Amino acid sequence: MKLVDILARELKVWPYAIDLIYSESPFAHAYGWDKKVDQPQSVMKCEWQAAVDALKVESAPAWVGIGLPPVGTVCEISLKASVDHENTVDGHRYFQHDGEEVTIVAHHKIDESSSAAVYAVLKGFSYEYHSLCEGNFKPIRTPEQIAEDRANKAVYEMAELLKAKVGFGVNLAEMRALYDAGYRKQEAK
Repeated sequence: MKLVDILARELKVWPYAIDLIYSESPFAHAYGWDKKVDQPQSVMKCEWQAAVDALKVESAPAWVGIGLPPVGTVCEISLKASVDHENTVDGHRYFQHDGEEVTIVAHHKIDESSSAAVYAVLKGFSYEYHSLCEGNFKPIRTPEQIAEDRANKAVYEMAELLKAKVGFGVNLAEMRALYDAGYRKQEAK
């Protein structure tokens, strides 16, 4: 374990007037505090603070899609109306791409009752920064969720196709059983 990680977990306040904590032996000595470290190391206050801040982010509860995503969250844009071109809202220009992966970099207050999340989206070799209000972001879907969405879409397509052929509705559970058994639409050659 690195000295900076140990200090971040155990040192609640950086000692006054100390710029550097170091270990000359396999033990770190900081005001009677001893912990085993891998090799002699040193830690500056700014390194310790960055490690403490990282621990706070790690220990924060995961965002589940309610409210604004916390700063540092990687999520998807999920617009109420899918728009893939330049828009103007209230005189402000912005670009929106539904489903695009973005990183939340800040929050800003719009007025007394509402806030927005500032997000960065990678475009080529640089980032563009835009903002959206809550309700326009969602957590990134897992591969299992994506596979489930594809399966559901295929089941509905199978049901609609069969309904069009036989003239009456079909049971979606039966269509799902067929899909799970490996039945798929064959592409025409």
